[in-house]
Amino acid sequence: MNIELIRKKRCKESIDGTLHIGGLRICDCAENASTALPPGSYRIVRHFCRQQGRFVPVIVGSQASDDLPKFLEDRCALCPKLHSVTTNTNMPTLCPQFSQGNGIHHRTDGAVILGTSIIPGCMKHTRKPYESLMERIRKASGRKTEIVLHICAA
Repeated sequence: MNIELIRKKRCKESIDGTLHIGGLRICDCAENASTALPPGSYRIVRHFCRQQGRFVPVIVGSQASDDLPKFLEDRCALCPKLHSVTTNTNMPTLCPQFSQGNGIHHRTDGAVILGTSIIPGCMKHTRKPYESLMERIRKASGRKTEIVLHICAA
């Protein structure tokens, strides 16, 4: 499965764009400009997050291709379990993943927030696109299909 993130607009704090699957526009997205991933291709894996207590779509680079489970466990060992987690909770370490939330301001975890853009860096209606993407990723991983994210610069 190929997911394409097309960056449209870069502001001081945010990078706004759209998410496409198979050429079809799915939703708007926003990233923090200081922790955004560089343009390129990345693998997406469904991984159990100890902090959130559920499976999340984690974006991993080529450095994780040799031993992916060990790479994810080493990164997750740096992230403690929190008792109160909301959609706006920032991960303690840099952990790029698709996420819900109202905005990217003060987020340092490299998350890509999905939803409907209100103003640069702020989103609304984030639950439905996130759950829809998670369902597609769950089905693709169940079929052992490789999921690749292509980030295109504006």
